[in-house]
Amino acid sequence: MKSRTLPFVAALGVFTVFYGVPTALEHLVSGPLLLILFGDVVGCLALSRISWKIGATLYAGLTGVEAGLVHFQLISPSALLWCTDLVPALVLAAFAAALVSVSDMN
Repeated sequence: MKSRTLPFVAALGVFTVFYGVPTALEHLVSGPLLLILFGDVVGCLALSRISWKIGATLYAGLTGVEAGLVHFQLISPSALLWCTDLVPALVLAAFAAALVSVSDMN
């Protein structure tokens, strides 16, 4: 029997690992520059295992956007903590949900 909740559970698990764990560790990092540089590394490295172009492009783009947000004071460094890791974690969660959905079809 095909489960409709399995893709959701897979996506939630991947999101927890690639957003929750790095965000918890980033509480130890001081300074917005270090947070910008290391914020998306874990998720983008995982994405680079799927496609290095996606991982590298996403990391470069997110680093630039985050640096711009902090430079123009559109976001505080404390709010930046919660923004980094979010996009790569969401992309990885979507990949996980899609993979489980496709494998569940067989």
